[in-house]
Amino acid sequence: MFLKRHQINDPMNMLKYFRAIQYPPLLLPLIQAALWIKDIQHVDCGMNAGYDRIWNDVGDLKYLVGKQWPIQTMKLHLRFLDGWASASQRNGNPRALDGVKWVKCVTELLDAVLAQGCLTLEVDGGHSLNRLYVEKETSGMTETADVQSFPTRGQVVRKRLTAFLKQTSAWIFCQPNKTLPDLRPSAAPSGPYLNDVTFSHSMMFQDCFYPWTLQMFAKNSATITHLSFQVTSLPAETFSHFLFSITLPRLGHLKITAHSNQNHLTITRTVKFSEFLAFFERHSSIETLDLQGVERPEAPPILETCLLPQLKQIVAHPVWISTLITPSKSCPDAFPFIESIGITTEYPTFMDPFEEEHVYELINDALWAITRASFPRTITLELQLKTKRGMLDWLDKHSSLGKENSIISSLWCVSTLVLTTRFYVCFGREEIHHLPSWLALFPALKIVNIPDLRQEKDGYRLFDDSPLLRKISVKCPTLEKVESALASIDLSTLLDPAERPHLNVN
Repeated sequence: MFLKRHQINDPMNMLKYFRAIQYPPLLLPLIQAALWIKDIQHVDCGMNAGYDRIWNDVGDLKYLVGKQWPIQTMKLHLRFLDGWASASQRNGNPRALDGVKWVKCVTELLDAVLAQGCLTLEVDGGHSLNRLYVEKETSGMTETADVQSFPTRGQVVRKRLTAFLKQTSAWIFCQPNKTLPDLRPSAAPSGPYLNDVTFSHSMMFQDCFYPWTLQMFAKNSATITHLSFQVTSLPAETFSHFLFSITLPRLGHLKITAHSNQNHLTITRTVKFSEFLAFFERHSSIETLDLQGVERPEAPPILETCLLPQLKQIVAHPVWISTLITPSKSCPDAFPFIESIGITTEYPTFMDPFEEEHVYELINDALWAITRASFPRTITLELQLKTKRGMLDWLDKHSSLGKENSIISSLWCVSTLVLTTRFYVCFGREEIHHLPSWLALFPALKIVNIPDLRQEKDGYRLFDDSPLLRKISVKCPTLEKVESALASIDLSTLLDPAERPHLNVN
């Protein structure tokens, strides 16, 4: 009845997958007591706010994962605690949090998860809790200073339930200094197991967590293949030290996002460009690379050798594209596996006025670098446009240059184009008017994926604009489909065969 009351309608599904976001206080103790739940392989848990619940939830979760084998996926969401910490500060006189105890509890939980054969580890949020930390000498006094004189109803119920469960399932509620039984099968390898690491926001890179983070990467360096971290307000010294300190021989997928949204400005871009290059030199196994908001030089350097010969997909600022994609003299055919190239601009908040004015010129430079490279197959080109300033002039200039002079007309390697924008970058009628002529510049384009562009004032939708789609079909004889997230239009159905120009792409 308790599970059904809290919309957990299929408890047997917990045999494999346990997901709890903003769950009631008694859920974890109840799950611990359910002796039939011994085969949870995926844990997706959002920690709840509150000075008392923090310690109970972390401890309960630790012992829950301790009786499972293997824990393949662990996703620990702490973002609710960030909102709670900020609200506590705004309300004035917040109770202090024992930072030493918090770090110990979290790292012991993560150690327990890794010991249970975890393959995928994700920690999201928690970066605001350090605002509430108190020195260890005063933490005990501060923690108890505001304790209520009378227990709440939830505390009473929890105490009674815990006492009952201790009598019926005493081995589950072992003391912190005792170890849980080893549930690993005798044939299980000793580890390490970890493949995929995602740290969103900067808690795991804060001074109090950073030693554990480095140690974790050192222990699992031989098995980690995927690394993704999103950081806000990360000191450049810490980021530089991290890039210098870790070496992951099997790293194939790397994503670095140096800001969470356009309202957070970080100093991560002060990390030297050369430090990224040194990291790439040690990790030539990288196949997919996504760089957002990281430092770049004013002008792309000329590399003597190809740093990432295994590269399949890349999304980065145009300067990074120009740097990594431009073929070196020693390796003219350096990218035998490339499939997709994404060019992304910065958010306007992160641009200085000069860069915002010339950002589309940087995109032209990146397109030029792509035309100079030699790829064994056609690729997907993605353009992530985050600023409208200069967009219309850019579209108009290329359309005016025509197929004879525009650099776009040399992109024979591009068969699929993906055009993405942000919610604040609205295509006006003028930009939409230039689309057919601009798309016609791509000499071998077969598929284009664009937003379903809308004009709220008059209810205009691009995918309802049959005359425009017919015009695109006429001007782009190689183009087969126009797609968006919600629609797909086969252009061959819009015209009779005689209406489309004769194809001559040789």
